[in-house]
Amino acid sequence: MRTPGSAAELEARRRRAAEFFQERKPLREIADLLGVSLSSVNRWKRAWKTGGVDALAAKPHPGGVSKLSRKQKQELVDILLAGPIAAGYRTDLWTCARVVEVVRKRFRVRYNPGHLSRILHDLGFSPQKPRQVAREQDSDAVVRWRRDDWPRIKKKARRRGATIVFIDETGFRLQPVNRRTWAPSGKTPVQRAWDRYDRLSVIGGVALSPLRSRISTPIQIHEDNIRTDELVDFIRQLRKQFRRPLIICLDRWSVHRSAAKQVAASRLKHVEFEWLPAYAPELNPTEALWSHTKYADLANFVPDDIRHLKRSVRSSLKRQAQSHSLKQSYFKTAQLKL
Repeated sequence: MRTPGSAAELEARRRRAAEFFQERKPLREIADLLGVSLSSVNRWKRAWKTGGVDALAAKPHPGGVSKLSRKQKQELVDILLAGPIAAGYRTDLWTCARVVEVVRKRFRVRYNPGHLSRILHDLGFSPQKPRQVAREQDSDAVVRWRRDDWPRIKKKARRRGATIVFIDETGFRLQPVNRRTWAPSGKTPVQRAWDRYDRLSVIGGVALSPLRSRISTPIQIHEDNIRTDELVDFIRQLRKQFRRPLIICLDRWSVHRSAAKQVAASRLKHVEFEWLPAYAPELNPTEALWSHTKYADLANFVPDDIRHLKRSVRSSLKRQAQSHSLKQSYFKTAQLKL
């Protein structure tokens, strides 16, 4: 029967036995001290006499010979990276069953799906949920905005002493955002949630100081939909709060364009707008603010009523406002260097 312990622990035990061999301790005494059988001590001593302490080192287990050669594994990686549709499937989804089928047809090798999943892990793959990107998005425009526009905006803000504010809106409903949770196998957890559609609308921003040393997250919570007037009022409040010029970064939603026109025609001075590329929410750090509230702080949360929801949303956003490292992560998620 194998002596219990990890490979490192077993090796350390054998090396300790080698020290006892040098001290000429009786083999029975060594076996008692290390908690092993006398036959194990005899085997270790024979190995020690033949090859010294190195003969007692742990030996890696080579395992079975892979059915796929190194070249075939690289070809499999290329097939997987090309995508399921390129491999002849109708949907962009790799499953172990599909990969088993590809391996069987391409290399004439049969694998159990469970074993093939381990091979996929060894090749650097893991099951992941795809990030959706709008087909309408101009990927080159997103790259240019990160590479050219964002550095330009930072320089302009520093030169003018302006605060950069990314603004966005979101909604929170009484229905919970369901996330995976631990539960007994075969017993799906049940949540008793409201079947009503009461909701909150939240307008908020991630504001970056001119020298990029301070980040703040101003918000407003409404029980109605966000319209142009609410956005203009929010911008006025930002101007009063920061008391310096503002550079406001927005997507091209019609309400945003309308608010920008109203601000430009009003007496509100020192407010400038920069526009994000169309269909590129990933450039807005405020998306990470909302995501943390919905998918971390309030995941699987069932509020008693709309007031309970409002308190909980405000509490989550307030906690985030107190964590500088978390606020820095918003820009990291958006791939915008501070």
